[in-house]
Amino acid sequence: MTVMGMTLGSPVQITECQNVKNGGIKIYNNNITTPCVQDGWQNYRYEFLPVKPQVLMLPVDEYPSYVNYPGVWMIEIDGDLESVDIHTWGIEAQGRAFNDLHKKYGKPTSYMTQYVQNRMGAKYKSIIAVWEFKALKVTFYGTTDRLDEGIIMVRTNKAQELFKKVVDEVQQKKKAL
Repeated sequence: MTVMGMTLGSPVQITECQNVKNGGIKIYNNNITTPCVQDGWQNYRYEFLPVKPQVLMLPVDEYPSYVNYPGVWMIEIDGDLESVDIHTWGIEAQGRAFNDLHKKYGKPTSYMTQYVQNRMGAKYKSIIAVWEFKALKVTFYGTTDRLDEGIIMVRTNKAQELFKKVVDEVQQKKKAL
């Protein structure tokens, strides 16, 4: 199965983006002309993982219109690509994202909408869809905790096991407090 031109369950075959080191910190060239990867930074979605995420960088005109640039995060486990998270523009882009997913994966295993609301009280329908396959799960949230952000999570069974283990460990730590 491929995602954004990369094969899940195989090593990432894309080179690192051009960079210079300044005091031990990599500074990446922002003029991306061919696909490349950068070290990901730890944010709240990945902070508890034992592996460091990477970010796929594409020339700006190669991103689908629903992708929130630079919104393609990858996780390798044991040297193989096992998880890809694609961050979207949320409520405004969820229809385009869902249509692309439907074309690629077919009818979702489960589909629902839920109402979300902005601070002014306006309500919107947000899509939640899941495609489950033997060795892969694709989950789409039209919005996250923000209306202007959604996410597509494509994870192999190995990645799902890692995320479940991490969530279980975090919950155990919370209980101990």
